[in-house]
Amino acid sequence: MSAQSSDFRLVVSVGTDHHQFDRLIDWTEVWLAENPDTTVLVQHGTTRPARGATNFELLPHADLLAALQEADAVVLQGGPGGIMDARSQGIKPIVVPRDPAMAEHVDGHQQDFARHVGAQDLAVVVEDQGAFNALLAETRDGSRDWHIDRDTGLRPGVAQLAAALTPLPAARSGKWRRLLAIWRPTK
Repeated sequence: MSAQSSDFRLVVSVGTDHHQFDRLIDWTEVWLAENPDTTVLVQHGTTRPARGATNFELLPHADLLAALQEADAVVLQGGPGGIMDARSQGIKPIVVPRDPAMAEHVDGHQQDFARHVGAQDLAVVVEDQGAFNALLAETRDGSRDWHIDRDTGLRPGVAQLAAALTPLPAARSGKWRRLLAIWRPTK
């Protein structure tokens, strides 16, 4: 898929956390105002909808996966589920981690996680609007392509994510240890 001006498709998901993530919606609205022929689908959760986009509070999982597969670019909050969903549909996501200093989350685990996953080249982390706009502009003009080999099943991508997570200190905590145990491939 190559992005041409009027058929540029962007999917944005703030996830389902109860904290507002207006910053990502604001960035999306600015992009859309400057690029009005972009088709933008937003799953906004408890955050307000984005003006000018097709908005869903919560999209059924199958519909979200289909939208991810058809997108030229995908922008997500810094949660592991969304990142692996995008990768399983053949697209490397742009990740904007929630910032607890802006009351977007309870702590900095999304920032830590996103930076770690970014260092593993599983996603591209963006923490300012200028970088957000630049990456989308590069995608739109065809100089950046986010499409990757699609996993034939979720297990390979999840195993890769589990391997990337293991070095994190949080991975040794009870919650992450249980999650990683579930994600590890069965023999």
